[in-house]
Amino acid sequence: MTLTTVRHLGVVLSCLLVAPISGAQPDERRPMPTPSPPQNALSAVMMRMLLQRTDVQRELELSDEQNNALKAIFKAGVGDWQNAAQYTMQPPPNRPAPRNPDSLVEKRRAAVLEVEQQYARQIEAILLPHQLRRLKQIYRQFRVGGMLFLTFMGSEVDEDLGISPEQRKVLEARAKELRQELQEKIRQANQAATEEMMQLLTPDQRQRFTELVGETFQFEQAIGR
Repeated sequence: MTLTTVRHLGVVLSCLLVAPISGAQPDERRPMPTPSPPQNALSAVMMRMLLQRTDVQRELELSDEQNNALKAIFKAGVGDWQNAAQYTMQPPPNRPAPRNPDSLVEKRRAAVLEVEQQYARQIEAILLPHQLRRLKQIYRQFRVGGMLFLTFMGSEVDEDLGISPEQRKVLEARAKELRQELQEKIRQANQAATEEMMQLLTPDQRQRFTELVGETFQFEQAIGR
């Protein structure tokens, strides 16, 4: 698929999203399978986000020619990317499922995901094999905030590492414990740092600051997933 074809995808997708489906008789309709990226997969949306970071570009040692080609793809259809992002991010656990694959919404979703997958193939064609491999490594680190032990809370690496079901239970349980321990250490370090900064203020400033921020609020799942 040429870059010109990529640019035309936005126009085609817009037509799919706004045009009513007509001319089909009830007995002619067939369920349309909805492509879904595998959980934890490096989608084109995530590729785009990472490849736009200068630190990732330096790590991959992208050439000027590669950067220019990537920028052209990213500019090809902003609306397409927004739609792809909406439907390829991990859905919340309380989202109703399954949805009717024969509905107009599902057909639109399938069209958007197909565009997203085409973009992914375009990006992969620009990167060299070792660059794509490194990008996937960086993504695995990025999605857990650099805290690699959180990787073991899911089954993403089970097949590659040959992790048994028994190991899975032990690893997941211990990873949860470590996350809680780390959260507590961070909370204590944050409290100590705040108290130290407060000592640099006058009594009146400390009182005004307390009024500005209020009582400490404990955010749930502040670390990892």
